[in-house]
Amino acid sequence: MKMLIDEMYDGLEDYFELENEVKTVKKEKLREGSFTKLEKDNKVVDFASKNGLILVTQDGKAADIAKFHNVKCVHVEMSDIAKIVSEKLRLLRQ
Repeated sequence: MKMLIDEMYDGLEDYFELENEVKTVKKEKLREGSFTKLEKDNKVVDFASKNGLILVTQDGKAADIAKFHNVKCVHVEMSDIAKIVSEKLRLLRQ
């Protein structure tokens, strides 16, 4: 799979690079410059679209823009992270 990992998950690419083509927002410098948050989100989604990448983000606005433009996106929400932490805590109690 080809994916674009958003800046909040910088470093996560190490876990996926063996089996996937991975680019990161940070390495591609997609959120740099004096643009508004919305312009930066659009830039990220546009890059993913033009390069056939699946966007991996926690940013709700970027995920909404991707969905609106039919760009594949994995939106990791806070509730997803909370479920993982909760499960790990449950396992530690055993």
